[in-house]
Amino acid sequence: MAEFLQIGASYQAPLALLLIVALFGFFLWEVYPPEVPATGLAAVFVILGFVSQDDLLSVFSNPAPLTIAAMFVLSGALVRTGVLEAISDMVIAQAERRAGLALGLIVAVTLLASAFVNNTPVVLVLIPVVIRLAGALKVAPTRLLIPLSYVAILGGTCTLIGTSTNLLVDGVAQREGLEPFGIFEITPVGIVVALAGLATLGALGRALLPDRDASNPDQMLGETTFLSEAALVDETHAGKTVSEVAALSRGGLRVLGLRRKGEPLRGTVADQVLEKGDVLVLRAPTSELLTLHADPGFRVGLRRGEPAEGELVTVEVVVAPRKPNLGRSLREMSLGRRFGVRVLGAHRHEHNPGPDLGAVRLKPADKLLLEGPASAFETLEEEAQLISVSRPTGRAFRRGRAPLVLVALAVVVVLAAMGVMSIAVLSMLAVAAMLMLRCIDADEAWGALDGSILVLIFAMLVIGLGLQNSGAVALVVDLVAPFVSGLPPYLALLAVYLIASILTEMVTNNAVAVVFTPIAIGLSQATGLDPRALAMAVMFGASASFATPIGYQTNTLVYGAGNYRFADFLRIGLPMNGVAALAACAAILWLAA
Repeated sequence: MAEFLQIGASYQAPLALLLIVALFGFFLWEVYPPEVPATGLAAVFVILGFVSQDDLLSVFSNPAPLTIAAMFVLSGALVRTGVLEAISDMVIAQAERRAGLALGLIVAVTLLASAFVNNTPVVLVLIPVVIRLAGALKVAPTRLLIPLSYVAILGGTCTLIGTSTNLLVDGVAQREGLEPFGIFEITPVGIVVALAGLATLGALGRALLPDRDASNPDQMLGETTFLSEAALVDETHAGKTVSEVAALSRGGLRVLGLRRKGEPLRGTVADQVLEKGDVLVLRAPTSELLTLHADPGFRVGLRRGEPAEGELVTVEVVVAPRKPNLGRSLREMSLGRRFGVRVLGAHRHEHNPGPDLGAVRLKPADKLLLEGPASAFETLEEEAQLISVSRPTGRAFRRGRAPLVLVALAVVVVLAAMGVMSIAVLSMLAVAAMLMLRCIDADEAWGALDGSILVLIFAMLVIGLGLQNSGAVALVVDLVAPFVSGLPPYLALLAVYLIASILTEMVTNNAVAVVFTPIAIGLSQATGLDPRALAMAVMFGASASFATPIGYQTNTLVYGAGNYRFADFLRIGLPMNGVAALAACAAILWLAA
């Protein structure tokens, strides 16, 4: 078909640019997710002959998307093994004693973690931690949530693997004939930008950040918090106080009471010495509850009845509005004896469902966490009139395998820095190791992949090839060159940075990285600047996006969590963009000198 739609060479470049403008218009319009119009335009470029079949297939051998996908999985393994949760526990423990130190730890942890793993899960885990920390500091969470996102963005600029944008610019730059960037090549610039950004937040945050309440921190975890109970079934934890048992001191898990031989014990729960047979009443998010359930020293949930034969699965169920058993306690309902399932926890929106798990009297929309064979839930759903039977969003942490994930990530970083192998190969080998060592299950690994981002990246790589082949990149370079050729090197670099930054605030940063990188590199002759310096300006301009909640994924996360307004980001984000631009361009020129 492409042969019949060939367009004259003189018209190809203007048409390609017109189509790019239309694509950016679709991004701004937001009627479709970004990957949809991008995929559509990539198909149009193939049909028009701007991209040949061989070019199209070559896109899928680009190392950048493969590396990005592998880093998504490694980030998921850090979450699955509880590494990020352990860090948040440490911060919360510090907050109870020294809130100021905890704030410093949050900044340091966010910077360091975001430099080596995808910053989206980092921010997701730390949002509820920051909200609790705000309570300890007696400030509104909105004073800290935007800074959390900004610090994650700054951390991502410190290494090549810190953001998908950096990896993507590197991939496009290699296609343009540049040598691959080293994993720490941009680190000096990233540190300068991070320090400048932190100084700006410290100087202007008090005046420009809003002072409003944020959302419920439980919702930010993405998990439901359940009322449950856990019985000590052996001597493993006997003789220890509640506060001395590590499994009971995890973030989000709260021990509410203690029963011994059916009678509640008086006094401070944390100081009670445990005995075999004691029953702890507690509240915990799904992941922590399932992690405790996997501990052989505890038996979580109601004890009545034994599960039927078959592989056990864990599900969340919602109580139907017309349930006939409404008003009866879970202990009286005997779900274990009747259906072969174990009740692990109960949840009621914004209320405590009862003094302990067995005493919970179900109401419409209550949620139960149940364990049993899959066959039992079919009967349970029909006879007990439950609705929305689904797998829980959280899973038990595999904390024993956390060192393996940390070692794998360290090996990727060290070997990539030494040039032993490419980052793409090392990260994929690390993913294979994580799967083989069961640090993360296959379904979770594929679930950690952000398919929309990967589709968008592949589509934009096709579009980038089309712009090159049609002559659109050369046309833009010829148009822009006269305006920047007479500028001093610093101002020319700043102009490239600001174009990337402004475009990123309006459309997706990955699209800007693919489209603008070859244009920036093409300006090297007119500006007299090193092409690598211009590519780095695009990296930082497309990554350091602060002024809108849609400019970067972490901004979008805290936008909803903090009940922010669009103008809140403009007020503090515009100065941040300006400072980052000035600092980055000065550092890039210093590094290139």
